[in-house]
Amino acid sequence: MRLGALSSLTFLLLTGCGSEDRTPIPQEMRDAMIEMAASDLPDDVLQYDDESRALPPWSAYPEIPRYSIGWRMGGGEAYWVEFWDWYHTLSSEEQSAYRAEYPEPEDWDGYYELLNSDR
Repeated sequence: MRLGALSSLTFLLLTGCGSEDRTPIPQEMRDAMIEMAASDLPDDVLQYDDESRALPPWSAYPEIPRYSIGWRMGGGEAYWVEFWDWYHTLSSEEQSAYRAEYPEPEDWDGYYELLNSDR
């Protein structure tokens, strides 16, 4: 099961984070809720080019502007999370080649820097 694409809100609800007086959700109920939330997710949300490389977010969802809420919920969020994970499977050399093949559009300036900020 892929939990990476579950929304932050779902995670907070399932874990009870943010509330000190919340009665803990029984584990079996939590498991069922996670399974329900994940069951609607496709096995692979990424879109690929002819060389089996994931398309960058701006190519996969050109209708969603960079700072849109669309990247924080639904298909955009799932794509963002999965792309992030996929990108980090690449070696430094592969990342450089990928960035050369898919340069950031002007309104996405700094995106690759963001991807590498946690490494």
